[in-house]
Amino acid sequence: ETGLKWQAVAGDRIDAVVVNEIYRRAKPEDFTSASLARLLAVGDRLAITRLASVSREARDALFELGSDDLKPLARSLADGELQTLAGYLTSLEPVPRQRVLKAVASEPGVMQLIAPERVRRAVLASRDQTAAVDMMLRPQGVLDPVAAYEDMVRAWNGRVAPLLVWEKHPVAVVLLGFGVLFVLLLLHRLLRPRRAGGNTGGD
Repeated sequence: ETGLKWQAVAGDRIDAVVVNEIYRRAKPEDFTSASLARLLAVGDRLAITRLASVSREARDALFELGSDDLKPLARSLADGELQTLAGYLTSLEPVPRQRVLKAVASEPGVMQLIAPERVRRAVLASRDQTAAVDMMLRPQGVLDPVAAYEDMVRAWNGRVAPLLVWEKHPVAVVLLGFGVLFVLLLLHRLLRPRRAGGNTGGD
């Protein structure tokens, strides 16, 4: 029965379904004839296998890339990373979605910056998703005080989720925490009432 379903979807491409082991990674219900043809047009077995492993919605989102970009991307990212990327593409607003897509297509390694689930949730929860995406994709060193300050202002104004500031600037946040603690201790010392002097002696 499953073979007949694959035959109905694949038609004369059924041999390619077998050669690329798509039937091991997906169900015939996951494809239309057009989407299966789009998958096979990638022309690379490893890329085809990985793309066949992600959900239908994720694969359809990734198909927005041209084959020249999709093939190296699928070869560079593991199945889970492809699924995470597609999760961004299906949830982000149009402008930040295109930025993520272009950034990862040109440099797949940037997926490591946005792949953690807590980061994805924080980006999607940000009021200004474009600012959140730009913030997380921006290259920088271990400590960039100017960028850290600007991102903290964005978080303070409610444009980006505060968690992203910690993810992007952990060193700056720790230093700021120590700075605030030092100021509070200093204020406490300055404002603490002084003790009255002891007795100067008897009569």
